[in-house]
Amino acid sequence: MASSTPADVVLVLNAGSSSLKFALYPCVVARTWQAVCRGQIEGIGTTPRMSAKAADGSTLPVPRLASTLADGRAALALLAQWLNETFAGARIVGVGHRVVHGGPDHGSPVVVTPAILDELRKLEPLAPLHQPYNLGAIDAVALRLPGVPQVACFDTVSIAASRRLRNWCRCPPNCAKAACSAMASMAFRTNTLRPCCPTSRRQLLRDE
Repeated sequence: MASSTPADVVLVLNAGSSSLKFALYPCVVARTWQAVCRGQIEGIGTTPRMSAKAADGSTLPVPRLASTLADGRAALALLAQWLNETFAGARIVGVGHRVVHGGPDHGSPVVVTPAILDELRKLEPLAPLHQPYNLGAIDAVALRLPGVPQVACFDTVSIAASRRLRNWCRCPPNCAKAACSAMASMAFRTNTLRPCCPTSRRQLLRDE
């Protein structure tokens, strides 16, 4: 292990259909964490290639990838091997995942449990190009690092985090939850939230 690499680290993953982005952070008591390294494996299933940079921005040596790297699980296995070789002795004590959809019930990052994973799988139809791959990475890490806690962080957290929509609509809870979920899906797909008029937008964005 390089002298600049702490013994305990946290791995952060953003798994997609054809790419796996990653960053490695020291597990330290600090207001902000600086990544030890960050990079990505892209072109999974077609022309895979890997790139990585150290904390100072310098390029780290990476292997040339074979065209047989066909899916996210193979990419994660390759990443694990590279991390072990590059940061020998470092111990991964936690893994964070970008997950697109948390639904109306998850307003903050959550520690992944089997029950949480079942809930998130039910949301795959709302983000079919992303959610299955996000959750696939969680499954793969669980097999490789059993017992290491994993945390899901959601793109939809800003919408699910409050009860503003339910209070504003004054509709039954079941209807409000369905509306919240639908709006979260729309916000992800369009990268914005566009209620029908400025007054509605202000009401939705107002602090609780």
